[in-house]
Amino acid sequence: MTLVASITAGYHLLQLFRCMALALLGRNPCRGSKSVAWFLFLLDQGVAYATFGATMAGLQAALVAVFGVDGLQWSKLCNIYTRFCEQVAGGMLCGLAASLAMAAVSAVSAHHLFRLYPRCRRSVKAARWRWLPF
Repeated sequence: MTLVASITAGYHLLQLFRCMALALLGRNPCRGSKSVAWFLFLLDQGVAYATFGATMAGLQAALVAVFGVDGLQWSKLCNIYTRFCEQVAGGMLCGLAASLAMAAVSAVSAHHLFRLYPRCRRSVKAARWRWLPF
């Protein structure tokens, strides 16, 4: 989970530097080609899914530590290492917050991507009467 969080932070730091460089050059960082927008959208999606997957894998391991597994004769660890389990719980909450933040960043990226495509607006009157045979 630490490795995924580090890679995610590095990716977003590079994105920040890219936006700052484009802003200093006088270009609008939100306007660009569709291929770059698709590439950044897919990267944002990948980072969001990787963060969520790593958080859920860590949560599963934390639940094994809390409840144990009787079939494998793994005992509960939180009865012995309470401070460690409290720190793991804090890490899981931070991981879930990061996953939600990645989902929000991915939604913003999707908004910027699909804003590059023109809207197809139909008139309401034509859509309403389209089913009539005459």
